[in-house]
Amino acid sequence: MTRGLRRVLTGLVVVTVFLTAGGFGASASSPAPALAAKPGMLSVAASQSSTGTYGSPLIDGCSWATWVSRCQNLTVYGNGSSFDDAGCGAPNGCTFGPEFQCTELAQRYAYYAWGEPAVWDGYGGANGSAAQMWQAGPALPVPLQQFNQGGGIPPQRGDLLIFGPGWLGSYYDANGHVAVVTAVGSTSLTIVQENGTASGTDTFGLNGTTVTANGYTPVIGWLHNPVMPGSGGSKLSASSSGGQQNLFWQGTDNHLREAWAVGTTWYGPTDLTAIWKGAAPLTSAPSAVFAPDGRQTVYWRGAGGHLWQSVYSNGWSTPADLSTGWTSAQVLQSAPSAAIAPGGDQMVFWQGAGGSLMEAWFAAGTWYGPAAISTGWRGAGPLTSAPAVAINAGGLQFVYWQSTNGHLWEAWYGNGWNGPTDVSKGWGGQGSVGSAPSVVVAANGDQSVFWKGTDNHVWEAWYNGTWNGPADWDSLGSIATPPTATVTSGGSLVVYWQNRAGDLASSTWNGRWNGPADLSAVWGNTGLLGSAPGATLTPDGSTQLTFWRGTNGHLLEAWYTGRWNGPIDLTSRWPGSAALASAPSVAVTPDGGTQLVFWQGTDGHFWEAWYTGSWNGPVDWTARWGAGLLGSAPSVWVSPDGRQQTVFWRGADGHLDEAWYAGSWNGPVDWTSRWGSGTLASAPSAVVTPDGAEQLVFWQDGAGHLMEAWYAGSWNGPSDWSTAWSAGALLGSSPSVVVTPTGNQLIFWQGTNGHLWETWWGGARSAPIDWAVGSNVRAQLGSAPSAVLAGSDQLVFWRSPNGHLTESWWGGAWSTPTDVSGIGSLS
Repeated sequence: MTRGLRRVLTGLVVVTVFLTAGGFGASASSPAPALAAKPGMLSVAASQSSTGTYGSPLIDGCSWATWVSRCQNLTVYGNGSSFDDAGCGAPNGCTFGPEFQCTELAQRYAYYAWGEPAVWDGYGGANGSAAQMWQAGPALPVPLQQFNQGGGIPPQRGDLLIFGPGWLGSYYDANGHVAVVTAVGSTSLTIVQENGTASGTDTFGLNGTTVTANGYTPVIGWLHNPVMPGSGGSKLSASSSGGQQNLFWQGTDNHLREAWAVGTTWYGPTDLTAIWKGAAPLTSAPSAVFAPDGRQTVYWRGAGGHLWQSVYSNGWSTPADLSTGWTSAQVLQSAPSAAIAPGGDQMVFWQGAGGSLMEAWFAAGTWYGPAAISTGWRGAGPLTSAPAVAINAGGLQFVYWQSTNGHLWEAWYGNGWNGPTDVSKGWGGQGSVGSAPSVVVAANGDQSVFWKGTDNHVWEAWYNGTWNGPADWDSLGSIATPPTATVTSGGSLVVYWQNRAGDLASSTWNGRWNGPADLSAVWGNTGLLGSAPGATLTPDGSTQLTFWRGTNGHLLEAWYTGRWNGPIDLTSRWPGSAALASAPSVAVTPDGGTQLVFWQGTDGHFWEAWYTGSWNGPVDWTARWGAGLLGSAPSVWVSPDGRQQTVFWRGADGHLDEAWYAGSWNGPVDWTSRWGSGTLASAPSAVVTPDGAEQLVFWQDGAGHLMEAWYAGSWNGPSDWSTAWSAGALLGSSPSVVVTPTGNQLIFWQGTNGHLWETWWGGARSAPIDWAVGSNVRAQLGSAPSAVLAGSDQLVFWRSPNGHLTESWWGGAWSTPTDVSGIGSLS
C-alpha cells in the first residue's frame, strides 16, 4: 500500500478502532434482550442498530441543506452495520474521503456550501480524522471559527459539530465523530450525519451553549463559517432601474439584507428582517424586481418551502406568505426567480417536487397558480437548481436552469410554452454548470446567461440569434457563490459574486470586463468581528488601537481618539497577502513611532505588518526562516527600552514557541520540548514587566487550567494556577494578561459560562472572580478578551456573540459594557 493511500484511509476512516479493540462483530453481536435500546452511536456499538443500509440514501440533500445552492449533492447515505465500512464507489468515489464515513459527508457539505477543499487532511496538521477536523478548521482556505462546548456561543444551523475521542460502551473511539447542525431551538438541536445512526439524523439537548449528546463521544465544539454574516453577499440577487442598482442577499443569520447604488455611490447595507422584528427568515436566496412605476418587490423561500413577498413603496411592507393552502408538491424546493413583464405582470418560478418547474403569476391584482409547467415534458430536463427567468421587451419569458450532468436547459413562453431544450448539448462537454444560472436580457433582446462552473470560474453563454460560447471568464478570478447579473439603464452588464476571500465582488462589461471591484472594501466593512480583538494603547495615552480579523479573513482596524475612527480594511490594501486565520496581536514601541501587528496566516505562517507613518509589509517570516508554523494566534510584547520585540505562539504541535527581534530575528525556539511539559490548548498571552527583568507567559491547558511560565534569567514553571479552583472558574478561552506599573499581574479570560473572569497577582495569587456575578459586566463574551492599561484604568475588549466589538473598563468600578460596533457608522 502506498504512503499516499495510507494517509487518506487512516485520516478518514472514523472509528476503525472498534475492530481492533476487541472485535466489533464478535463481542457486541448479541446484546441481552432485557437491555433497553441504547441511544445514538452507542446503539450501533452494542449491535442494537446499524448506520443504515450501506450505500442507501437516507436523507435527500435538498430536504435538509436548504441554504446550499447545490443541495442536490448532499444526500446522506447509510454505512451498514460496522463503523469501519468504507469503499470508493458511486456516487462520489473517494472525492471527499472513503464512503460513507462521517467525515465524507462533512467534507462534502463544506465543499459545496463554503468552497472548502474536498479533503481536509494536512490542514492545521490534522490527519483527517473527525476529531482533528477541529484543528483543521481555522487553517482552511475559508477559515472556520472554533466555538467550544459550553463556551458562550451556541451552535447555529450549518455549523459542523465535532466530537472528540471517547468510549462508546466498552469500545474506545480514538477518532471521534462529526455531524452537520440543521436546526437549533431553545432547548434542542438537530443534526444530520453519516456513520452514526440508522436514520442519518439525531436530536440532542441544548442547555445554553452546552450540547447533551447521549450515546456519543464528548462534544468538543462546533466549527462556524463567519463569512459575510452582515455585509457581503453570500446569496445575491441583483436588479436595476433608472440609475439605481439594488442588491439583496440572504445573510448567514437568514436575514434579508439590501444595499443599493445610485450612480457610483453605495448605500446600506440594511437588515430588513431586523426591521420586521425577525419575521419570515429566509431559507434561500431572494429575487427582486422593479415595476415600471418604480416599486420594488422581493421574493424568497421561507420555512416549509413557502413563498414570501415584500413590496417597497415609500417603505417596506410587512412580509406576506403567498403559499397559504399550497400542497407539499407545490411549495418551493429552491430559491425563487422573479421577473416583471412590460405591462407590470409579475412571474415567479421555482423548482418543485421531483425537479419540476413551477410558476405563480400576478396579473390585474390577482395571484394565479402555482402551476407545474413541466407536466407535459415527459421528464425531460429535470431541474437540479433554482431556475432563472428574464422577460424581453416583447413579453417573451425565458427560463434557464441546471439539469442533470451539469447541462444548461431552457424553456420559453410566447403564447404557449416551448422546449425544454438542452443548450449545453453542442458544447462538447465544455462549460459544465456548477450552480443555478442567472439570465439578463439587453435592450436589443440579446440574452446573457451566467453560472458558476465546476472550476469555480464565471462562465457565460449568450444568444443574439444564435448561441455563442460558453466563455470561461477566468480573468475575473475564482468565485465562491453563483454569480448574479443585471443590466443598467445605460446598457452595461454588471455581474456580482462572493469571492474566495468572502468579499462581495463585481465586474462591469463595456466591450471588455472592468474589475473585479471589491465592494465590501468600498463599504469599509460594517465592523463585524471574525475573531477576538487585539488592543493596545499608544504610550502617550492619546489613542486606543484595536485590530481584528474580519468575517472576510481580512485585518481590520479601528482607533479611538476621543471618538471612534474606522474601521479600515488593511488587507484590501495589500494585494496578495495571506488572509488571517487567527486574531491579530498588536503592540506599540515605547517611543510611539511604530505599531506592530502579527498574525497566523491561512497558510499557518507567521506574518507581520508594521506602521511607521505608513504601513510596511506584510512579511511572511515563516517563509524566510524556513520554520515556525503557527497553531494559534501569536502574542507580542516590546521591551521597555524598545530594543527587543518578542513573540510567543502555540505551535502546530501544541508546544510553546518563541521568536525575538533585536536588530535581527532569533529563533524560533520550542520551549515545551526543552521543559518536557507545557502543552498549550490555546494561544498564549505574553507580557514583560515594567523594569524589563521578567517575561510572563500564560495559556490554557487541555483541562481548562490557567498555566504560567516566567523568565528571569532562566525559565521557571510551568505552574498551574487553577489547581484549587472550582470547575466553574476554568478557562473557556485563551487568557489576556497585563502588568501594572507597580508590577501587579492582571489576567482575564472568557469563562466556560461565557462571562468575563479575572485573577491577579499582587504578591500572591488571588481567587478568580466572575465579573458577571461580582459586578455589572453581564454581557456574554463571544471570544477571548483583550486587556490594556490606560493609566490606572483597565480597558477590556471582546467580540460579542453578535460579532460586535464590545468594551468595558475599570476605574474603581466596572462600566456597563459598551457595544462599540453599535455606536453607528464609525468615521
